[in-house]
Amino acid sequence: LQIADSNYPNLFAVGDVADAGAQKAARPGIMQAKVASNNTEMAIKGKTPDLQTYYADTPGISLSLGSRSKVKFRNPSTPDGEAPHTLKPLKTKGNMNAG
Repeated sequence: LQIADSNYPNLFAVGDVADAGAQKAARPGIMQAKVASNNTEMAIKGKTPDLQTYYADTPGISLSLGSRSKVKFRNPSTPDGEAPHTLKPLKTKGNMNAG
């Protein structure tokens, strides 16, 4: 997320403008913002060698199956485009949150 320009070592990009390997959506942007804000704080404190790296999550969607379970589809993440288990049933805590 750090701009690759030695003139601006403390400049970070997040969201759609960041070439971070993530899909263009709110959730990756929020996760990038957390990393960038942490890195900004470290830069202010003079601890630039301790910068965090953002790792893009595999794109996917969650489908609610009621208030206590869901399935999550992940796009294949291997170079040959195969994923052995693309649907994974998940149990939730019953909080109606399918995300």
